[in-house]
Amino acid sequence: MQKKLNQYLEGIDGIVPQKFDEKCTRNTHYMYMFYYDKKYFGGMDKSEFIKEMNDLGIECHVPYPLVFNTTFFKKRYYIPKYI
Repeated sequence: MQKKLNQYLEGIDGIVPQKFDEKCTRNTHYMYMFYYDKKYFGGMDKSEFIKEMNDLGIECHVPYPLVFNTTFFKKRYYIPKYI
């Protein structure tokens, strides 16, 4: 299913399906991930894009924050004195 969805979405300017390493023989596909380029969507930021997708009946969300934006990294809790 992921391959078929990739084929459909690759035809939409500004949508880039996530690539998978050819050595990967299995993928859980618990969610479908892709990148979008806001310049192809009227400069719409990520939160607006997600809202529009959901309003159209296409469930969409940001599942995880970027690791370097978490409090754990910003406050440097990974330094041994905190462990």
